[in-house]
Amino acid sequence: MQFGTMYQSHSVARPRHAHARNRHRRNQNDEYHTPVSVVDVWMDYKRLADSKWTQQRIATAKKVSQQLVSFRIQCAKLPVKALEFFTNRSFLNERHAIEISRLLTVSNLTPWIDRDTLMLEILTEVNAKHKKSITAAS
Repeated sequence: MQFGTMYQSHSVARPRHAHARNRHRRNQNDEYHTPVSVVDVWMDYKRLADSKWTQQRIATAKKVSQQLVSFRIQCAKLPVKALEFFTNRSFLNERHAIEISRLLTVSNLTPWIDRDTLMLEILTEVNAKHKKSITAAS
């Protein structure tokens, strides 16, 4: 499954009218109008799946593709340390998860490292490089 192409085909068009732009912003926020982390979104999808909702029912309710639902449920099952990276580092978003998932295909892994360990190594390295770039810019 190609998550990158699936995600790009689902990209949201930016509305032109002011009220439509505001509605788009509200949909990215919770009921208190504060931004919702990508991990919270993933956990919401998993909660619905755990409540016996089918992926197609979730997709219809959320107005997204079934493939995106499947991807978000899989993201919710990432190791806790990986989820913490996405929660605590505001520069990491769902697109990063998509790119990491592309790297972590079975054919790319070597026999001496498992998927979760490799993912944490990648996230740790990305975080370190991000910190260096912020320090250099200051």
